[in-house]
Formats: sequence, C-alpha cells, structure tokens
Amino acid sequence: MIKSYQFGRKAAVVVTLYGIALVAVASGVLVALLSGKDGVVLWPLVLGVPLGWPLLWAPIDNGLVLWACFLALGVVQGWLIWRLCRGPRSRPEGSQ
Repeated sequence: MIKSYQFGRKAAVVVTLYGIALVAVASGVLVALLSGKDGVVLWPLVLGVPLGWPLLWAPIDNGLVLWACFLALGVVQGWLIWRLCRGPRSRPEGSQ
C-alpha cells in the first residue's frame, strides 16, 4: 500500500517519527497529570497537536479527559500528515 504512492515511504517515516514524539510527550504529560500536577503540564502536548487548540476554550475541567482528547487529535493529525505528504498514486509500471 505504501509503495503505491509517490512519496509513500518518506511520508511513512515522517508520520512514524511524529508518532514516536507524540507518544513520548503524551507519556510524560500523563505521568505528570497522574502525579497531581495541574493542567499546565499539558502545554507540551498542546504545542505538538495544533488541531487540538480549540479544545483550550472547551469547558473541560478534567486534565485526563483533555489529555485523551489531545491524544486522539494527535492520531488524526498524524493521519492527515501522511495523507498530505504521500503524494499522488504511482502508476503501475507499463501503464501510460
């Protein structure tokens, strides 16, 4: 499936690196939230997931719920990055 796009492999590498960074940051933020820190510890996750910025104005008081929302939007953002970076479908060899 990845081979069928012009930049499929490169896009997969970019999204994999983004995913690793997202998991690392989300894990650190989760540990901080579970240890009793306030919502300020969410900022590294907020900066990594721009799609979630409107959530900052949502009336969500629970830091764990906000964390889960940002993580879900991070997955959606990774999918969008892959869709934008993969390029057009490659034509099979021999076709015009």
